[in-house]
Amino acid sequence: MKSRPAAAHPRPLFSAHTCVNHNPRDKAQRGPLPCPFAPMPGKGNLNEGKWKIPLSISLHRPYIKGNTNMPIKISKPTIVEAAGSKPKKIEEYIGRVNSRTSDLSIARMVSPSGWVEPGQKPEFTEYTLVLKGMLRVNTESGEFNVHSGEAIIVKEKEWVQYSTPTEEGAEYIAVCLPAFSPDMVHRDDE
Repeated sequence: MKSRPAAAHPRPLFSAHTCVNHNPRDKAQRGPLPCPFAPMPGKGNLNEGKWKIPLSISLHRPYIKGNTNMPIKISKPTIVEAAGSKPKKIEEYIGRVNSRTSDLSIARMVSPSGWVEPGQKPEFTEYTLVLKGMLRVNTESGEFNVHSGEAIIVKEKEWVQYSTPTEEGAEYIAVCLPAFSPDMVHRDDE
């Protein structure tokens, strides 16, 4: 592997250093592979300029596979296609599409007046917080009108149908656990 002395690198080694194998602030995070930032045996310390950095390593890339301690900022959502009788806007911030997260999904929905989604029996629990308007939630156990400032939880494998029958429509946040996936919805028309 090609390498160069640390002194030749334009940035300080530990300014934003995080890698899968070693975090200089936590020696317990060392992985099974040798860390490229560890001193070479018998070669001295950083001040002597004898550490080597492989050229293939990028010190400042935002995502490093396997590093679960690094925050991920979501700059903008991905617009996801919606099912239903009228166009509905779905902005996925966290989920399988935008952040490649399968644990849960968080999306902002804007549904027009008169929108009706097909009934479904999803394999995820959905937590919904209405920000504006009213969301009608039909289940086998009854019909619920969820108004601005209210929330509802619909458990997995429970039949549910969402709609926005009022003139103003609705804006709401939906959190699905695990993350929403079209394969897990099981709509009535499928």
